[in-house]
Amino acid sequence: MANILVIDDDTSVRLEASRFLESKGHDVTAVGNCSDGATAIGRTNPDVVVLDRQLPDVDGLTLLQKLRKNESTAQLPVIMMTERETAREHGEVKALGVVGYLEKPLKVEELEMPLTLALRASGVAPMAQRSGPQPRQAPAGQRPG
Repeated sequence: MANILVIDDDTSVRLEASRFLESKGHDVTAVGNCSDGATAIGRTNPDVVVLDRQLPDVDGLTLLQKLRKNESTAQLPVIMMTERETAREHGEVKALGVVGYLEKPLKVEELEMPLTLALRASGVAPMAQRSGPQPRQAPAGQRPG
């Protein structure tokens, strides 16, 4: 399916996220810091990056900013994880176009929705096709009937 890079300094988070993503059929590379993450991005060309906000060597936001400035990674879908955030930080991350923003402690099933959005954004997963009759839209001020 997709090639996903997980960047998190917490070994248990890397393992849980990797297992979950692999159980969904994805190829996963997991690293523990931004330096190794940047190298892995160049080496593995991921479809999606799951990035921790607080990392030991470089802040995840700094790596995200670098990704957005690079033509080859500017549109790379990123899902950000954090233990804590301020309103300013949340605004900065949103402005950089993250697909999802998850709070730690991570519940791996919470990756499902942002991952689906990220895969659609990367072009790996087609938009869900609706089957069957479509619901009718009621005119403004009226209830469907």
